[in-house]
Amino acid sequence: AAGTMVVYAEQSLETGDLVRAEPQTLPIPMSVDEQRALLDFAERSSAIAPARVEELAEFITEERGSEAVDKVLGYAGWIAKGR
Repeated sequence: AAGTMVVYAEQSLETGDLVRAEPQTLPIPMSVDEQRALLDFAERSSAIAPARVEELAEFITEERGSEAVDKVLGYAGWIAKGR
């Protein structure tokens, strides 16, 4: 209001600690939005209950349990490295 200006600065994503799994090639081409969703999942996975993380990862892969999580985090790692 009254002569003030609000400036929004987009935060950069620090991917160094983001992905804990070995990068894996994406199985199919993905849109930028889909890639962003995988990176968001990886970023937030440590704050979500492990059982829920596994459940969500199982929607994306044909794997089950921790193998599904490792695969999805691997995809995120591949994206984070800019491949």
